[in-house]
Amino acid sequence: MVIASFDVPEELIRALSKGGFSLLIKGLAGTGKTTLALELVKKIGDAGTGYYVSTRVSSKKLFKQFPWIKGDIPEENILDARKPQIPTAMPKYVLFEYTDEPDFLRALYAKIESSKKRPATIVIDSLDALKTNLEIPMENLRIEKALLEIGEASGSNVIFIVERSEYLPVDYLVDGVITLTREIINGRLVRKIILEKIRGEEIKKPTFVFTLEGGRFRHFREIPVLFPEKVVRPPLITSNERISTGIKDLNDLLAGGFERSSFNLLEIGREVGSYYSWILRSFIASLIQHKIPVIIVPCEGESTEEIRRWVAPFVGEDNFNLYVKVVDFRETEEEKPYIIGIPGKDINEDYQLVLKEARHLMEVAGSEHVAVILGVDTLEYHYGVRGAHRMLVRASIYSRTGNLLVMTIAKYGQELIKALNHMATTHFKLENIEGTIVMYGLVPRTEMYAVTVSTEKGYIETRLIPIE
Repeated sequence: MVIASFDVPEELIRALSKGGFSLLIKGLAGTGKTTLALELVKKIGDAGTGYYVSTRVSSKKLFKQFPWIKGDIPEENILDARKPQIPTAMPKYVLFEYTDEPDFLRALYAKIESSKKRPATIVIDSLDALKTNLEIPMENLRIEKALLEIGEASGSNVIFIVERSEYLPVDYLVDGVITLTREIINGRLVRKIILEKIRGEEIKKPTFVFTLEGGRFRHFREIPVLFPEKVVRPPLITSNERISTGIKDLNDLLAGGFERSSFNLLEIGREVGSYYSWILRSFIASLIQHKIPVIIVPCEGESTEEIRRWVAPFVGEDNFNLYVKVVDFRETEEEKPYIIGIPGKDINEDYQLVLKEARHLMEVAGSEHVAVILGVDTLEYHYGVRGAHRMLVRASIYSRTGNLLVMTIAKYGQELIKALNHMATTHFKLENIEGTIVMYGLVPRTEMYAVTVSTEKGYIETRLIPIE
């Protein structure tokens, strides 16, 4: 499984597309409720008619904040239901004039009845402000019940937005309840959408991470990864004077890529599993494309054949065999050009073997640099914690005196993580938050990014999507 990004949850679209559905979107200020509501109106507007009843901002300001809605939501469907204290210059048809509660309900019902495309979807943003404008006590539910009756009678969807996240009496009245949260995890922003109730729809997974990058709502969920039917060579992602990570978004965070002589740490948190391999596969493919040889000591449980399967087809078998060497500590009679056997008994002897192989690869490939990817758990298994530490210290020192780039992979709970942090030129961490694999930098410090993977273009495309 991999993580992919989507717009609004499909469960909501299916429920609203039937018509006559009522939805409550809850959340504190700044959680993205208005963005989600506008995305829903845009989606439903393709088949029906969407109305956005704004009780807080003018249509002009709404279009300025969300310019992407101009082509999808007609200006006459943005209903300004405020009670401004000064004259407005907005067109007459944009204003939604009313004097009291009955007047408001009649005007809204007339709008719905005039819709040529059904179902109609009405967003009330926000219910709190509307009740204040109509001088209705918050605990009184008569306006909610009246709007739900209108929706049921006309087969229209009604979406309420409230500025609170706690349980509310209206929760019982509506068909669906969604809560948006804005949290700080490890000093970084994380947004979550919680599908609390969607009548008529099975909720297999209730919570997702989402982003408001670019003023749009996008959430992340797992999908099966498929090997592309037609393999395409990935585009060359350059890095000027640095070594490309193979991931443009990561290059951007690192001023172009990894330093040519550097010691880098990728820390794997809880429940991430082998997802880190999508970072490594893009990196390995990029090294080969730039004719930089790489020696790999896989993490425990990582299959050598899986490395070859997900890299060689995209760069060519001959290039893979020329530029890649995978260390195998097992005794095997099967000879493969990309595997080098190492006894794994004497740390000094093994270190010299790897160093000799690195120099040989540089000579054969005609490269001034070589990369080494080290699975720290594998080193610990064969040499113990102290022996692995000695090996890593040597690699760190050599990376700063020679033309060596080192990438270490350390997993949750390993004793050496703290020591590696002190050695590292860069230190990134992967974690699992509500089923979404996120990545953030400790050195350099970065915000949180969702790690998405796609093979739709014929190659592995790994993206880091900022959670904003």
